[in-house]
Amino acid sequence: MPCMLIQILITFEIITLQYALELIHQGQLGIKPAARAFNIPAATLHHAARRRKISSPMQQGGNHVVSCRSKITPSISGHQT
Repeated sequence: MPCMLIQILITFEIITLQYALELIHQGQLGIKPAARAFNIPAATLHHAARRRKISSPMQQGGNHVVSCRSKITPSISGHQT
């Protein structure tokens, strides 16, 4: 009976790893967020992704949000002219 339980746990962990790798491949998650979400060591995900030639969004340049805020310079005297 214990061997059956171990086999089920290993199968579950493999499926979880495959799902995490699929999300990384689709660009929905990076390696570190996927590691946190699925409780898988980041190094394990990194090595599994490299073996499967999957690059994370961060390795591809990612979808970084660029701030479009204009720079506001404070007035030195405290009043506007």
